[in-house]
Amino acid sequence: MNYLKKINIYKYLNVILLLFTANATLYLNYNYSNYCLDEDIYCYYNFYDKVYDPLYFSGFILSVILGGLLLVPAHIFRKWLFYVAPLVIIATYFLVIDISVYSSNVMQFTRANMAQLGMYFLGAVTFMFVWVHLFLDWRQKTKRSVKNS
Repeated sequence: MNYLKKINIYKYLNVILLLFTANATLYLNYNYSNYCLDEDIYCYYNFYDKVYDPLYFSGFILSVILGGLLLVPAHIFRKWLFYVAPLVIIATYFLVIDISVYSSNVMQFTRANMAQLGMYFLGAVTFMFVWVHLFLDWRQKTKRSVKNS
């Protein structure tokens, strides 16, 4: 039990966010994937294209990103959570709601495509952010070890 006290609070927060997004994605897939099959076409446009597709695809990709962030130190996750994630997620949200539900996916994106692109962009920015911070931490550690010897 002593090893649980050494874990940073942000690691717990990372696990909670990962479990929440993964469970919400699985819940959406299980309960609402066939929601509008017997209904009219307006249900399909107003629910499936407007709500289900963007949430499902962005939740799935966000779960993968949060799972990858479990492997990095907690201070990097904290910086990512406060500086990178809110900006990209809010920008993706506004880009998704700007697209019409009735877009035909000919020469323009649907809401699900835009949500996917936003989360792929978040994944790429996260990868670069983590890589740069790991490199800077390594460099700072080697400078300290050279200075101490």
